[in-house]
Amino acid sequence: MTIDLSRRRPQVRNIKLAGRRTSLRLESEFWDALDEIVAREDSTLSALCERIKGRRAAANLTAAVRLYVLRYFRSAATESGHRGVGHGRQSPRGPRNGAARSSRSTSPYSPR
Repeated sequence: MTIDLSRRRPQVRNIKLAGRRTSLRLESEFWDALDEIVAREDSTLSALCERIKGRRAAANLTAAVRLYVLRYFRSAATESGHRGVGHGRQSPRGPRNGAARSSRSTSPYSPR
């Protein structure tokens, strides 16, 4: 899959956090992913961002949201799903950095 990032411009959307308006600047793929997450979790974008803001370790909310989206979908990825879309298989050595991964995530960005 090839994505031409040179033509992508982040989109700015306003959301309310703690009753105050704030802006997030994200690429359309991230907005689509957030829309899917809030539908799956029966939530709202503001409620999800409040949860991310309360748990963030990243320097800013936009970075924290990107990490949350990545971790949300990575936690749902399976080997059969990867095979179904034509990806290679996971290396028997595990993650590239050699670190062992727990089967249960303790990340503050875990979906629940």
